[in-house]
Amino acid sequence: MSRRRVFVVLSCVLVAVVATWSFTEGSDPTKGTAGPASMLAVPYTTINSAGPLTDIFVGAEASTQVAHLLDGTVYEVFPSSVIPGDYGSFVVVAGVLYAPDFANHDSTATISIGAYTPFSMVSQSAVMGSGTAADPLRVTTVVDVGATGLRLTQTESYVIGQESYRTDLQLANSGDAPVDAILYRAFDCYLGGSDSGYGLQSGGSVGCSENPNNTPPGRIEQLVPITPGNNYYEAQYSEVWTAISTHLPFNDTCRCNEQIDNGAGVSWSITVPAGGTSEISHETVFSPSGVLAGAPIPTLSGVGTAVFIGLMAFLGVAIFFWQRK
Repeated sequence: MSRRRVFVVLSCVLVAVVATWSFTEGSDPTKGTAGPASMLAVPYTTINSAGPLTDIFVGAEASTQVAHLLDGTVYEVFPSSVIPGDYGSFVVVAGVLYAPDFANHDSTATISIGAYTPFSMVSQSAVMGSGTAADPLRVTTVVDVGATGLRLTQTESYVIGQESYRTDLQLANSGDAPVDAILYRAFDCYLGGSDSGYGLQSGGSVGCSENPNNTPPGRIEQLVPITPGNNYYEAQYSEVWTAISTHLPFNDTCRCNEQIDNGAGVSWSITVPAGGTSEISHETVFSPSGVLAGAPIPTLSGVGTAVFIGLMAFLGVAIFFWQRK
């Protein structure tokens, strides 16, 4: 093989690798431009591991951002370079919406949720656990729901090797009367470098997908309820936030066959007993290949990662010297 042909082959390999890491922010002008993650507008704790969900960034006010091994520094929810992102818990009590402090994020596109009261930050734990199924990595965040007497305890748990993580939510009522509430979990999807996608819905689960209703299987972001009795919604991202602004349960619809700049959410209508608690659980899936929650995904070992990085460095040096000749 000639030197020129080898150079072309090496260039193509390197371009292909770089292309898998490249991305563009959404084209919707209403969504703004993501700010730098280093601004640290809202405190957070990071569940870091070998992945494939390498980082789960948990905001101290019940918001979240997620990184996948295959997507580098392009995060999984919009804004795709901001920590935390437009994903979190929402609670409606007596016609008032309580939510993460999105207004103080480095960037956000949640304006359509309308007027809300930010959760009052109480505490956030350090990362606990070893990452096994018996002892997952986990962070517990505690916030107060205004002066309602409700306290939300949110625990994010991750088992290394999976493309999903679990969220356990507990609403505790310190008052002497029952409290009716709607608890939402919702996000603005960012499908591995693309700010548009189709819908995905099955049973009570909902999400965003590369292909209509994940057929054929492709990249997905999915909310999978563990606690039954939920409602769901998938639509234009702003429509999801607007639905929360109505202070009503989601309406169990999905624009599954439309390619749009989308988001998705699940909701539960609950009554928290006086002096008691209500508990809700679900999983969140981020899978480039459409793998369902709980399925193990092979990842590069430390040696494999080192070899990969070394190969990329070698290709870069080889191309440099071929260009000089």
